[in-house]
Amino acid sequence: ISFVFLIICISTKSTIHIGSTIYKIMLGICFVEIGILIEQYLIIEKLGRIKYILLIIAAMLAQVNGSVEMIEGNPVVYFLCATMTSVSVLALFKNAESNNSKLLLVLEKYGKNTIVLLVTNNLLIEMIRLIDYKITGNILIRLGIFGSILFTVGLLIIEWWFIKVANGPLGFLFGRMRKEER
Repeated sequence: ISFVFLIICISTKSTIHIGSTIYKIMLGICFVEIGILIEQYLIIEKLGRIKYILLIIAAMLAQVNGSVEMIEGNPVVYFLCATMTSVSVLALFKNAESNNSKLLLVLEKYGKNTIVLLVTNNLLIEMIRLIDYKITGNILIRLGIFGSILFTVGLLIIEWWFIKVANGPLGFLFGRMRKEER
């Protein structure tokens, strides 16, 4: 599908853009294949809890280490970091699923309300950024990755409230119908 789209757009884009697009398509296909191999060889099932926690920590440290890109950096390090991150996230959720974790119920609630998130997310992001700029002098940016985590947690908490409101009295704004109207 991507190649067909690329051929349709080929006349309006530069050669560099086309090469970049082909590169991203191939990279995406590569990670789909990595996912298939992970499933085929049951790598997630073979990881113990300690191993996948260590893998998550290693993946986080690799991400914090700096810019790791395929083109500008070391491709081996890039694939190692990306694969570690993918495997650790898959293992985390596989473990949560097998233990009937409440985390999955929270994610399910967000998943079932994607239209609410779609409608409110950018507005909330800009409001939080404006408040951070005007009131705190960009403290979230100065805190680096910890600021990003605080920003994300704050956004998720506010979105949770919006989801409750969207499923309640203001549901009609998000296309929700009452049971009597169905």
